[in-house]
Amino acid sequence: MARPALDELLDTNRFEYAQFGVTCLRGLFDPAIIAALADASRAVIERPLEHGGAGYMRGPMTAVNFVYRCPGVFRDFALASPAGEIIGRVIGSRTIRMYHDYVFSKQPGCTKVVPWHTDGGGYALSGQMMPNLWVALTPTDETNGRLEFIGGFHVEFAAKRWSERRKSADSIEQALPDFDDPDETFTKACPRLAWNLDPGDAVLFHPYTPHHSKANRSGATRTGYALRVVGDDVAWCLTKSRWLQIPGIDYEAVTDGAPVTDDETFPVMWREA
Repeated sequence: MARPALDELLDTNRFEYAQFGVTCLRGLFDPAIIAALADASRAVIERPLEHGGAGYMRGPMTAVNFVYRCPGVFRDFALASPAGEIIGRVIGSRTIRMYHDYVFSKQPGCTKVVPWHTDGGGYALSGQMMPNLWVALTPTDETNGRLEFIGGFHVEFAAKRWSERRKSADSIEQALPDFDDPDETFTKACPRLAWNLDPGDAVLFHPYTPHHSKANRSGATRTGYALRVVGDDVAWCLTKSRWLQIPGIDYEAVTDGAPVTDDETFPVMWREA
């Protein structure tokens, strides 16, 4: 799509992302590619170690990461689809690189509730331009574990350095407000946002936007493909969490404060001409 047409199409998304830290993208990806991703995701879920890392969740809720590292439809989508340009245009970055990815699946009847958290709080990175693009590969709604967001809290998160707060000294869990408490200040001040998604729809959200997902009470599997990316202002920050182990990266060999520039480990998805 030509730049002027894409820029105009994304005007509302830019506004929503800046104000709320999340925006819904509809109808921007080729249905044939989405169908191929959905088909490939079933093999990933059934045999995760053949396709990537087993991630931190298995069983009824599965998370398989770094699937884009293998040749095939996930890599094609990450590096050859409009995803990188769409992200760059929305967040205002001239370059978008892959950081890592996940295939997420919740099986029918899965009772797992993912607690409120932010993605950026768990990365050894600083900066604001490291969003998550979560692409629905199956219909996603309130019955099967859609993502829910706390709109606008990303501004508070960055201003008050919430990324440095933990539930305890030895915990990697973030200390966030209780967004399920109706009397909590931020529950009152920040809107709770969620969208029902058809396959190919997506949500793009800021690294410091709190989000969670509930149980899958439906009779169908809910699957999404998440791309975590880095843009122009992102640098290594080794005082933050290093829980995410990235194949090919030795944190002891990384220079604190240096930009993320390794083309092999973090390939460019899109760069503005």
